[in-house]
Amino acid sequence: ESLVFNYTLVDEDNLLKNSEVSYKVVNKETKASVKTGTLTVGEKGTGSVTVSSLTASTTYIATFTTGYKGKNILLVEKEVATTNEGTAENPYKISTAQDLKNKLANDRTACFQLTNDIDLNGEYISPIFKASTTFNGTFDGKGYKIKNYKTGTKDSTTSLSGTAYAGLFGYIGAKGVVKDVTFENAELFLSRSSSANVSIVAGYNCGIIDNVDVVDSKVFFRGSSDKVYYVGIIAGYNADHAS
Repeated sequence: ESLVFNYTLVDEDNLLKNSEVSYKVVNKETKASVKTGTLTVGEKGTGSVTVSSLTASTTYIATFTTGYKGKNILLVEKEVATTNEGTAENPYKISTAQDLKNKLANDRTACFQLTNDIDLNGEYISPIFKASTTFNGTFDGKGYKIKNYKTGTKDSTTSLSGTAYAGLFGYIGAKGVVKDVTFENAELFLSRSSSANVSIVAGYNCGIIDNVDVVDSKVFFRGSSDKVYYVGIIAGYNADHAS
């Protein structure tokens, strides 16, 4: 789950304008730090900090401090609790293309559930997960469809850049599960000069893909003769322990 900490820094004398402010977000119970960083105070002294992949039903505290005349000054302290959304009992609900892009990317270990068919209308969503950020949650399609996931043409392919794993999920980790969903009328025309793993669902699968159908769809890939490519419809490459 993600939390947004909105802040307003009271600075009536305008002493902090354009100065650097440090922030730290910690788990209230364990005191473990989950995110730190710096920001610059703008004209109005307001803004927000977003923290992702947080534990459900947990309280977090964000503190904002700055150095002034040799002293570390506490400016704002905010306390916010997460809900139990994203758990198996209360999965994130996905009903739009925007949900697919945003909710999945925000919490790669959570549980997700389709609530209806989603028509992407030819929109291509770049692979959401990579080797360094694998999908280790559960995606339950509940029997619904994802339609018209498309990019490129045979004469004008879409070049894979920034990732070697093509497919909506890109890279499914060892704890990842994608189940009970149909991809319909997907068309991917892709190319890459380096090695790649390519499919419609996941280029690389270390987890479980169960009861997933791909119908009336195609994958076209153009590469180099001296590179290695794994191309499939549901998964480009299945690791030995995957299913």
